[in-house]
Amino acid sequence: MFTVYNTESGRSFDHYPTERKAKNALKKLQTHESTQRKPQAYACVTREWYDSNINIMVERINMMSQQPYMERLYTPSYCSPASESYWSM
Repeated sequence: MFTVYNTESGRSFDHYPTERKAKNALKKLQTHESTQRKPQAYACVTREWYDSNINIMVERINMMSQQPYMERLYTPSYCSPASESYWSM
């Protein structure tokens, strides 16, 4: 399994079953980004490498139960039980 991610933010773009598909997606991203004002850097790595080096887990407190739990650093606020927007939906 391979992952294409943004090297500036560390956010994962997508996951692919083969290296060839990941590199094709990376090429399309770089071509598309070159037409934008500010091109961003993307890289293709194995899923294991991404999970161990980029995908960082942090401890947060559940807003309702006040219990600590682990979640990924780049979890959107509306998907995190530690935020009010998660509970107001």
